[in-house]
Amino acid sequence: MIARDGSEERKISDRIFLHTFGHSIAWSPDSQRVAFANADNLAVQEYAVVGIIDVSSGETFTITQFLTGQAVQLAFSPDGKMLVYNQDDTIHVVNATTRETIVSITRDSNPLCDFGERNRFLWSPDSLWIVDYHS
Repeated sequence: MIARDGSEERKISDRIFLHTFGHSIAWSPDSQRVAFANADNLAVQEYAVVGIIDVSSGETFTITQFLTGQAVQLAFSPDGKMLVYNQDDTIHVVNATTRETIVSITRDSNPLCDFGERNRFLWSPDSLWIVDYHS
């Protein structure tokens, strides 16, 4: 990462490979964490990972791991308490601190949700609603 004026540059993790599978990255609202989705091992690229990195310590927390080839997009809620991401035909909302699943929404359980590899998520300012859209 780099300061906006270019004055400070530092590496926060060896686990973010933005040129690999289905990469996605999102800052937490308080700028203390970065969520990411990408291949877990640059050499092997057998699995993809959704994780959160603590920016100050560099500690990484894995939320889930799955086979590659599945598009993943993610976004922190405005209050920073939740993270939404998609995997296959399911949208997951997890507690961003405990990493526990709050809800998983499937195409079968909610036909109004639009699933696909170009999904994007937008939270309402009060963190109560999520818009799922394609860009």
